[in-house]
Amino acid sequence: MPDAVIFGTGGHAREVLDSCLAAEAEDATDLHVIGFIDDDASSHGSNVSDQPVLGGTDWLRANAGRDVRVLVGVGSPVAHRQIVLRVAGMGFLFGSITHPSVEVSPFAEIGDGAIISVNALVMTGSHIGRHVNVNTGVSIAHDVVIDDFANLAPRVALAGNVHVGTGSDIGIGASIVQGITIGEWAVVGAGAVVINDVPANSIVAGVPATIKKRNESGWHEI
Repeated sequence: MPDAVIFGTGGHAREVLDSCLAAEAEDATDLHVIGFIDDDASSHGSNVSDQPVLGGTDWLRANAGRDVRVLVGVGSPVAHRQIVLRVAGMGFLFGSITHPSVEVSPFAEIGDGAIISVNALVMTGSHIGRHVNVNTGVSIAHDVVIDDFANLAPRVALAGNVHVGTGSDIGIGASIVQGITIGEWAVVGAGAVVINDVPANSIVAGVPATIKKRNESGWHEI
């Protein structure tokens, strides 16, 4: 069973730990968490949810070549992507975790580094990309495509044939009707009901959702 570390120590990282421990208890994962990694030096040497904070990126450098998988416990798509680029540059592989309560169709696909939390639902024909966060109680209907680095907050509902673009951030309780495309690096506000396609690099909110802001240069620039 490979060792794994969780990058981050915030609330989302602790939820990732909960999923890991639940999966390990039911023999539903091949990963064993040994602690957290965080670049906040003040947290080093402390314990979070009974797990040690081993260090920061320096710990990873010191353990280069060791078979340690990294789970990114950061919800923000921009920050998540930045961490992945740094960690991948050091030669580490990433882990994926699915909480045992999740219902996943045998005809769905889940990419490397994806995190799928408690009571989510992933239906037939759906494709979840690399490093996607699927939070608590998210409902993903048939034939949905979620591209890399997207974040779905708790209780998001995606109807059939929705396409969520790279790095999009869908707020808590938002609903996306059938066949809609959410452009890359778009932001959907909490509780929004999306009935029209959302352009890339835009923010939408409301019922029905309307465009509130555009950022043509993109939110993801490093």
